[in-house]
Amino acid sequence: MLRRHRTRWILSSLFLVFLFLAVAPSVARAQEPATIQGVVKDKETGEFLDYANVLLAGTNRGTMSLGGGVFRFRGMRPGTYTVKILYLGYAPVEQTVTLKPGETAKMTFALETVIVEQLEAFEVEGAEYMVNVSSAVTEHSVSSETFEKFAIDSLEDALSKQAGVVSRAGELYVRGGRSGEISYEMDGVVVNNPLGGGHMEVSTLSVENMGIATGGLDAKYGNALSGVVNIVTKEGGQKFAGAVRFLTDDFGRQDKTYTNYDRLEYQFGGPMGLDGLTYSISGDLLFRDSENTSVAHRPEYKARIGDTTLFKFRRRQFNSGKGSIKLAYTIDENKKVTAEYSYSTSLGQSYSPNWSISGYAKRVIYLPEVLPPGSGSIRQDYYATGRNIPVYYGPWFENMLSMARTVLVVDERNASAQHQMLPVLEVRGAYDNRTYTVVAHATYDGFRYPHSAFSTVAEDSAYTAFNSADRSGQFKSIGQVAKVVWRHSLSERTFYNVRLGMVAFDSRYDVEGKDPWQYNHGGIWSPGLFTGQNRIYQRGSDYYTDPLNGYYITTSDQSHYQEEYSRVYSIGAELVSTRW
Repeated sequence: MLRRHRTRWILSSLFLVFLFLAVAPSVARAQEPATIQGVVKDKETGEFLDYANVLLAGTNRGTMSLGGGVFRFRGMRPGTYTVKILYLGYAPVEQTVTLKPGETAKMTFALETVIVEQLEAFEVEGAEYMVNVSSAVTEHSVSSETFEKFAIDSLEDALSKQAGVVSRAGELYVRGGRSGEISYEMDGVVVNNPLGGGHMEVSTLSVENMGIATGGLDAKYGNALSGVVNIVTKEGGQKFAGAVRFLTDDFGRQDKTYTNYDRLEYQFGGPMGLDGLTYSISGDLLFRDSENTSVAHRPEYKARIGDTTLFKFRRRQFNSGKGSIKLAYTIDENKKVTAEYSYSTSLGQSYSPNWSISGYAKRVIYLPEVLPPGSGSIRQDYYATGRNIPVYYGPWFENMLSMARTVLVVDERNASAQHQMLPVLEVRGAYDNRTYTVVAHATYDGFRYPHSAFSTVAEDSAYTAFNSADRSGQFKSIGQVAKVVWRHSLSERTFYNVRLGMVAFDSRYDVEGKDPWQYNHGGIWSPGLFTGQNRIYQRGSDYYTDPLNGYYITTSDQSHYQEEYSRVYSIGAELVSTRW
C-alpha cells in the first residue's frame, strides 16, 4: 500500500512539470513589451520635422521628434494607443495603433501647414552710422515709477542704486570721484552751490525723470569731473492729477516715536484756463529729532478757531521744506516755454553733551569801574580805571538807571583825555563782596566761571534759568532756483533750446540768530564804553561753571559762526540735429 501511494505521488509531480514546460513559452511571449517608432515630416515638402511634440492620448507619456523627425516609445504593454502630434504652425494629427507582444509598430505622420492670421507686409528702411558720436556716454535713467514702486524716499537713494554710484555717509561718489565733483542740473540748468556744500534739492514726487551720466561726458559738461545728474521735473497734464504721501514713526505713544519723524510729500497739477497752459505744484516737509535729542527750548505753534485748539506743533531738532511750482505753455506743436521756481530751506540744531544741560546758574554782570574823587588821589572828578567789575544779577539790574546819579567821568588812557557825563552807582563785587563804584552800562551779561555756579533750583535772585542747549549752534540754509526754458522745433530732425537761470544759496551757522559781536564768550570784539572797542577774554575753564559735573555746564555760546551767500546767473543755448 505504501509503495502504491509513493508511485502515484511521483507520477503526479512529473505531470505538473511537463505541463509547466509546455505552457511557459506562450505566457512569456504574451508579456513581452512592444515598441512604437515613428517619423514626422512636412506633407508638402517631405522635409523631416524635428522638435515636434509627440503625446500618447490618455496617458502622461510624451516625447519629441529628433534626429530626422524620429520618435520612439519603448517598453509599451500590448494594447491599443492613440498617438498625437503637435507642432507650431501645423495642424494636429492623430493615429491609432494596436500593439502585439514584442512588436515594433512603425508609423508615419505627414503634417499640413496652417495659417492662423494673414498679416500685411511692410518695409522698414534705415541707415546705420559707421561711428556713433554718443556711444561713449554711459548713462542711467530713473523714472517717476521708481519712486512709486520701490522703498526710495530721496533722490540720493535712487541714484545710489545705479551702477558706478556709491553712497557713503549721505554723500554720493561716482566711479571713485569725490562727492563734490558731481554736477546737478534741473532741466539743463546747473543748480550746484558754487561755494560747496551741496545742491538744490527737490521733492521725489516732483521728479518726472532723472538721468545720470557716469562716463564719456560731452564737452558741455565742463564743470563735472565724475558725473552729471539731470533732473526733469513734472509738468501738469490735460486732467487734474496728484499724489500725497505721509510717513511717521509716531504710533500714539510719545516714548515710542524713536526719532519723532514726520514727513509730508505732495504733488498735483493740471490744466489752467488758457488753452495749452498747465501747472504743477509739489512740496516736501520733513520734521525729525535725532537719537541724541537736544534739550534746547523750541517754540510751540498752535492753530486755533476761537478758544478751540485744532492742533499744535513744536519745531523739531531738524526741519526742512522743499517746494516748487512749474508752468508750461505749449504754443503749438513746435514751440513750448516752461517757467519754474523752486525753494528749499532747512533749520537744524547741533547736539553736544557740553551744550545739553538745563537748570539754573548765577548770572554775572560786568560793569566798568570808576574811582570817585579823593579815592587815593587828589583828583576832584571820577576817573575810569579800565577794569570791569563782576557783579551778581539781581532785581537792582533792571532799576540801576533809576538808582544811578550822573557825574562827569574822565578817561585818560588815550593820548587825549575824554570827558563824559555818565550814570554811576555803588555795587558789591562778586570777587570779594567789596563795594565798587561803577558805570551803569553792562559790558557783559551772562554766565562765566568761576562766579556762575550751577544748580538745579534757583537758590537766590542771582540764579536765572539756564539752558546750555540754547547756546549751541544752529544751521539755517535757503536755496532758490528760477529758470525759463524755450524749446523750438525747426523740423522733425532739428530743434534748439534756450535757457535762463538764477540759482541762489544763503546759509548761516550761529547761536540763536546772534551776530558775532553779540556772542556770549571771549575772543570776539564788542562795543566798549570809552575806547570804542573792548575785549573781554575767557580762558581755559572759563567755559564751564561746574567742573565737577559729568558733562560740565558750558556757560558761553558755542564759538562758531559762519555765513555764506552766492548768486549765479546763467544763460545757455543748444542746437540739436540728426541731419548731419
